[in-house]
Amino acid sequence: MFNKNNWKEPINKEDLRYVLFNGILGFIVAGAFGGAINYLLGRYVFLDLAFAVLLLIVPWRVKKSFYENHILYAVLGIVFLFLGFFVASFTENLITGILIQNPFFFLTNPSFYISFMIEPVMNLIWGIISLDILSILIGILDIFCYSFAFYYTYTSIRRKR
Repeated sequence: MFNKNNWKEPINKEDLRYVLFNGILGFIVAGAFGGAINYLLGRYVFLDLAFAVLLLIVPWRVKKSFYENHILYAVLGIVFLFLGFFVASFTENLITGILIQNPFFFLTNPSFYISFMIEPVMNLIWGIISLDILSILIGILDIFCYSFAFYYTYTSIRRKR
């Protein structure tokens, strides 16, 4: 699946430009939309809707933006998905900060910027510390879902021929 000789293939600069444009646009729009949806429906739906929105939009936009496949596009798709998770978390917390608390607290708190990366692992760790079986299972499920999202993005972009 991942071969170092794939990096030696030539890159079409026009395709790379379209991939960068569509990836950046996709993660910003899908992340902001997903974060807003998470805030609005977070009390009623116990699923991460931003996760689903990002998993549908980001790989689709990157996959539709090139003609000649290169391994760099799949790696960029994973980076755009990661940045989309950041934008979704940022949007959700910023809306919460504006409506409930002081938004400058979120913007000046450095732990706010890395909380989206360690959240799945922290759910598992807190479940183990508190000996809560449900939290442990949710933490394992979160880690599995994030791993599946990155795997799906890579394989769906790489398989386009």
